[in-house]
Parts: sequence; C-alpha cells; structure tokens
Amino acid sequence: MCLNADIDRQFKFVQQTWCMATQFHGLDNEADPMLGRNNRSTAMTIPTPNGPIRIEQLEKFVTVRGGAYFFLPSRRALQWLSR
Repeated sequence: MCLNADIDRQFKFVQQTWCMATQFHGLDNEADPMLGRNNRSTAMTIPTPNGPIRIEQLEKFVTVRGGAYFFLPSRRALQWLSR
C-alpha cells in the first residue's frame, strides 16, 4: 500500500522502478518477490550491513487477482469538510 501526493510521479516510481524493475539498487535480474515476480527470476537478495543475503529458488506464493486506486481527500478538503 502506498500513500502518494502525486499519483503519476510517486505511484509509478513505486510500481515500475521499485517493484517491477529487475535492475534496481544493485540487484541483477530479480524483481520484488511479492509484487514484481516474473517468470525469469526465482531469487531474492536482501541487503544487510554485513553484505547481501541471497535466497535462491523461491516458490511463487502470491497471485495478483486485481487492483484498484483509492483516493483520500487532501488536507484542504478535510479542513473544508470539518467547518
């Protein structure tokens, strides 16, 4: 779940660059195992202060069945509603 002020800039970053990208922040050919799972990658790297921990042969354990955008009112709208 993400709360964003700018859905175009921030949600797209989280979804496309963070979760779905296979080359992000030192990763090589692996996507987020929960959201960005692709058929080519079965590994996950966890960065730690002592060096990365790599988990191989992850089973597919999440199946996405749908999604939705939910919008919250802005602060200004909340202030207006509270009057």
